[in-house]
Amino acid sequence: MIAYYFDQVPAVSVAANIVIVPLVSVGVVGALILFAVDLIWPLLGMFCGSLIDGLLRLVLFFLEVFGEKSTLIFSTAELTGAAVLIIYAFLLLTTLALTNKLARRAAIAMAVVLINAALTFSIVGAATESDHKEHLEVFNIPGGSAVVLRRQGGESPAMVITGIQSRDYPLDERIFETALSSIEVKKLDRIFVLSAEYGAMDDILRLAKKMKISRI
Repeated sequence: MIAYYFDQVPAVSVAANIVIVPLVSVGVVGALILFAVDLIWPLLGMFCGSLIDGLLRLVLFFLEVFGEKSTLIFSTAELTGAAVLIIYAFLLLTTLALTNKLARRAAIAMAVVLINAALTFSIVGAATESDHKEHLEVFNIPGGSAVVLRRQGGESPAMVITGIQSRDYPLDERIFETALSSIEVKKLDRIFVLSAEYGAMDDILRLAKKMKISRI
């Protein structure tokens, strides 16, 4: 489902979920206990809170570890239906290979074919891909989405905003600056605002001032 909806699969997603999901589940239960205990005995609530705080800090630590930009991500945007079926067949064979000798041999043979095919396509793709290519980065914003367009020739990117809605918190700090920092964009050339609530325009103007944008 991740591959289908987001066109990419982090290589560490399974390992990350095995570690993070149980910790988050314990954290949620702990938070509920904390609320109940704090109403009965605030001093005990402070003690429980210190334990939950440590647990949540551990979750944040693992999120940073598994969320590093160097993490390998498999792109599935260009996979055809046949390629997807082949990959699922390989996964099925790998599962059966745990108990079946014939399936083990078939899985090994299929792995060799898939690896060689992947290497061939990557070499051909690298040879034909242009060095200067426009690239889009899309992220969600309250009520809509924003698209950052990286252009050829090393020019500063442009950003398109649509459907943005105002919130009680500063959108420029909480949403835009965080998203732009995650994709290593420090300066924008211009912003195109297609649609926005009146209250959200102040956030956009503050962002424009911080990023020294020439035009909105």
